[in-house]
Amino acid sequence: MQQLNVSWTKGTDENALVSLQNIRTKWSNRIVLKLSGDYLQLESPKLQEYLDELLNDLETEGISISRERRSFRVEGMSCAQCALSIERLIRSIPGVLDARVNYANAILDVDSIRGTAESGDLEKLAADMDYRLVPIDEKGAGTDPDESESSVRIGNLRRRATAAIVLCVPIVALGMFAMHWKWTYWILWGLSTPVIFFLGRDYFKRAIALARNRSIGMDTLVAISSAVAYGTSVAYLILGKQGNDHADVEPVYFESASVVIAFLLLGKWLEEKTKARTGSALRALMQLHPTSVLREHGDGEFEAIDPVRIQEGDVLLARPGDRIGADGVVVSGATTIDEQMMTGESMPVFRQMGDWVTGGTVNLDGSIRYRATRVGASTQLARMIQWVRHAQSTKAPVQRLTDRIASVFVPAVMLLAAMAFVVWMLADPHEGFAHGLLAFVTVLVVACPCALGLATPTALMAGIGKAARHGILVRDAESLERARKADVVVFDKTGTLTEGKPELTNVRWFTGEEQITRRLGALARQSEHPLARSLAVSFPGKDALQEGILSNHPGLGIAWSSGQEHLYLGSERFYRQIRGTQAPEDGETGAAGSCVLYFGKTELYARFTFQDRLRPQIKELVDQLKRSGIDPIMLTGDREAEAQRTAMEAGLETWHAGLRPEDKMHIIAGLQQQGKRVAMVGDGINDGPALHQADLSIAMGLGTDLAKETANMILLGSDLRKLPVALELSKMTMQTIRQNLFWAFIYNVVGIPLAAGVLYPGLGIWLTPMMAGAAMAFSSVSVVLNSLRLLYRPLSRR
Repeated sequence: MQQLNVSWTKGTDENALVSLQNIRTKWSNRIVLKLSGDYLQLESPKLQEYLDELLNDLETEGISISRERRSFRVEGMSCAQCALSIERLIRSIPGVLDARVNYANAILDVDSIRGTAESGDLEKLAADMDYRLVPIDEKGAGTDPDESESSVRIGNLRRRATAAIVLCVPIVALGMFAMHWKWTYWILWGLSTPVIFFLGRDYFKRAIALARNRSIGMDTLVAISSAVAYGTSVAYLILGKQGNDHADVEPVYFESASVVIAFLLLGKWLEEKTKARTGSALRALMQLHPTSVLREHGDGEFEAIDPVRIQEGDVLLARPGDRIGADGVVVSGATTIDEQMMTGESMPVFRQMGDWVTGGTVNLDGSIRYRATRVGASTQLARMIQWVRHAQSTKAPVQRLTDRIASVFVPAVMLLAAMAFVVWMLADPHEGFAHGLLAFVTVLVVACPCALGLATPTALMAGIGKAARHGILVRDAESLERARKADVVVFDKTGTLTEGKPELTNVRWFTGEEQITRRLGALARQSEHPLARSLAVSFPGKDALQEGILSNHPGLGIAWSSGQEHLYLGSERFYRQIRGTQAPEDGETGAAGSCVLYFGKTELYARFTFQDRLRPQIKELVDQLKRSGIDPIMLTGDREAEAQRTAMEAGLETWHAGLRPEDKMHIIAGLQQQGKRVAMVGDGINDGPALHQADLSIAMGLGTDLAKETANMILLGSDLRKLPVALELSKMTMQTIRQNLFWAFIYNVVGIPLAAGVLYPGLGIWLTPMMAGAAMAFSSVSVVLNSLRLLYRPLSRR
């Protein structure tokens, strides 16, 4: 019986108890639910199997269960089968909702109910299988914690590989030139023993640990093949030929077993070395943290402190050449700042009092004092690191197929090896044992699940890392896969195609009571829309609205009421909805929409006209998309005439105007019904429904938090030319994955029959264990190297 105590959050006690009773009735045949204070006691023989579905039902009934995600670095994995074994092991722990291991970057992500599945228990369970879990600090502060340990691990592999190769030189020489010398086998025995059982000891240790947990992996194949080859050779050497004096093939494989271990160690060293380079983008981000910052005391003096000690509200000093220590606002001074590593934009930006600065960027030529407003895990740099780390650890849909194959690969290979041995024994009465043993060993050695396991994650790590270097954050692997399929890109207008900084160019008053401007500014400050923010700047009165009812009408405007007093601020469509008549025109034109103020239900006070400039290079962007076969479309809440002017200036042929948020969503749904794959680019709260509806949602880095939370991708900065780069990187990454999978499959499809000796009777071709070991080792390296090419391949659109 599995038991679990779950902390829960409830509303009113009466509603919570009613909801709990509903759940208890529904699940009565499968799970026993008991209420004990702030905990739910769950009991069931198959609790872990039902847990996720049960939690969804609880949350549907309004009972909230707190969840958490933790990340660990996994040490000791040797193949994709190891990753799958760890996943199955961790998922079996009560309270764990999901566990995902990325073999390429050796990261384990665990989703669990808060307060269950303690980290210490996870680490102990993994240690029983000879793996080590190291918790990862989610704050992202400090330098890369993995770098020194990774260097030590790679250094140990290099030393082992070197020692194995040095010992194998005389082994191969004796095997080639001195096989008829009576002492050759004895010397080979002596030289091969340390190679197999000392330098290659980890393969045997992990195979034994896997066996204790009723699991198998690549280590099992290596250990069995090496042990069988070594044991058979020793038995033949000690017991003699046993009547096989005239055998053409002697079952002595010291040379093969030791060379296989040497090749595997060499391949593992090269694999780890090249894999480390695919994660260079994440390390580069982590190295943006400054080593120290200068914090101001009350007496005006500064002291150097560790960035982790920065508190919100601290005033910090950045001198020329210093890195900004936290996100904040400049309080004095002016300078230019290099934001390239954060946004991908090479031109430095000017910052002065009142401007925003981002932690991790470089102060170039002036000294500034700035007040920290976001510190630790809340800074943009820390969130970027978490985005990239999470994205690189996710699995693309195509990887589910390779995981299923990898889960049965090792048992299938062992079965094929045994079948090859039996067939040779039956087919060749004279040399069947020697040939069968050779086939058995070679099939086990040549089979390589590692290449399959590395094919997808290494390409994703390289592709997502390269995207981050260009100022593009990808939420997960599935988002990257979706991006390559997009054939329609839908743009919001204000703040996306335009700069999002509309300037008030004309005011027409319909009454003489301009004293209402103070209340206008107070109302405008209640909205996040760019037009409202512009009004708030133009009418900066400090008056606040009296207590009343404030309502937001997405895509239309805002309204405030208190008793018989009403204020309305919104678009022309909002005016028509309130008045039921057409809004008055004054002949003023602009590139953005108009905003109309109403006082009372019938009286119009003013009409405002704004100008919002188109972003630079928008026409170039639109042309690039068209040349790529992608149809760009603009959706806006502005009036038809203004939308047409923007579309003509941008070179857009298709646009829709006067839209509310739900209208944008319906248009995207209509495109999807036509078989289109739609990407949506937006930056505001009003874009939320459309971003959610789109196949691929892309937010501007300067947009609202809601847009970023909805988005599959974020384009940092304001340069929309990153969009074609993101789409091209997606295609390059998926192309690399297909290449990797092709070579991984072809390698095994061709290698296993050759190892089994299929071509030997007719053509005399047989893959020896030494050749099989070399091929196995370098198959993984070739996949990683192919993924690594992504980091250096030029982009055609930039």
